[in-house]
Amino acid sequence: MQSLHGDFTTWLLLVMSLLVVVLWYRRFFQTTPHSVVRVVFFPFSHISEILNIRQHPAVFPICYCYLYCIDCILAMLFIFSPYIGLAEWGIFLISEAFLISIYLFRLEKLRSVLICLTVIMLYAAWGAFSTSQARDDQVLNAFDFGECTYLLFASSWIIFRIIKEDRFEQDLVAFFTFFGVVTYAALQIIATIIMAFDFRENEDFSFFAVIITFTFWLLAVPWIRRLRYKLT
Repeated sequence: MQSLHGDFTTWLLLVMSLLVVVLWYRRFFQTTPHSVVRVVFFPFSHISEILNIRQHPAVFPICYCYLYCIDCILAMLFIFSPYIGLAEWGIFLISEAFLISIYLFRLEKLRSVLICLTVIMLYAAWGAFSTSQARDDQVLNAFDFGECTYLLFASSWIIFRIIKEDRFEQDLVAFFTFFGVVTYAALQIIATIIMAFDFRENEDFSFFAVIITFTFWLLAVPWIRRLRYKLT
């Protein structure tokens, strides 16, 4: 996860993540007079869609960017603390890995969902505890590498299955959703490798990885609409 620093960086991420949330919600969810309230409380107002991500793949970019909105607001309101940073990292990791696992493994039964969530939470807790004990960012970087590698392979497999089973037209939203995840994960893996060699001057590579992913998701909305029009 990108650690926020600098007013410009924070505002840019806030604006872009907010745009992704609004555009994807408006395009892929039914809007009502109460849509603003439902967006503000998205993780709670759309819990059924989140748990049924195979039918609503748009929840992935919406949830991810929703968390980034919250992260940016907290960064502007409070002084950064390493413990807050670890908590934010854990929340992002759990959300990303949990959502893609539900889609990948077709988790439907409550028991399977809870087991998956527990395993991911234990991994996040292990990473946060190990980092706090070692007081070394490289420990967190190693856990980040592991999670991003999982995201890369999982999202790549999803896209491969969509293409192989000739489901591009039916799973158009899923294709663009997880292609964005592939982009994000690949760039974040490069960022973790750069950090592993302690090239601190290249730390902003992670920031650009997020910007590129947000830009892709923003451009994907009109692209999906145009492709749907042509395919129908």
